[in-house]
Amino acid sequence: LEFVESNFNRELFDERRSVYFILNRFSVKNLLTPKNGFIVGLKSEIFGVFLGGEQNYIKNEIEFKYYSSITNNIVFANRFKYGLISEFVGYDSNLQNDNYFYLGGTSTLRGWLDPYEYNDYVGSNQRAVFNSEIRINIYNNFGMSLFSDNGILGSINSNSSHNVGWGVYYITPLGPAKVDIAYIVGSEYISKPIVQFSLLNMF
Repeated sequence: LEFVESNFNRELFDERRSVYFILNRFSVKNLLTPKNGFIVGLKSEIFGVFLGGEQNYIKNEIEFKYYSSITNNIVFANRFKYGLISEFVGYDSNLQNDNYFYLGGTSTLRGWLDPYEYNDYVGSNQRAVFNSEIRINIYNNFGMSLFSDNGILGSINSNSSHNVGWGVYYITPLGPAKVDIAYIVGSEYISKPIVQFSLLNMF
């Protein structure tokens, strides 16, 4: 049960009641620095309807990650993530801005600093993201990566947004600390470099 008061939403007072289910299956041995295997995740969250509250819809997101060791020091990692928000017939969804799907930032497309830069923080009820990365261990806990990010944000952007880049990382006890440098790639241009800092791998 959540009560939200925020100027970011269209409504000043926004009572939310929801229940969610999470299913995860994996075959990797190390979740922080996986080298071989897969991770599958499914999250389904129901808002309102029989629970009450001011929002009524279901938000589903599925994620598939696959890792393959090319050599002892090189890992090829991939992720596909898809999300969809569906309304219930006969109910007012009253979907607020902060619960839409977005693109941009260290969790989806690294060529954009955040969802504000990507699309002025305008979201959608549907999103698809595909990421690929080659991770190269150089010496002890130091390494570098080459990556490609692609994403589609529902009806807002029916064409895929694309960036490529490279990064360096150091594996700490809490996971990899990373600096990524990304370039937005268009049909006739390549953007200036965008620098992103993060802890843990995106996928």
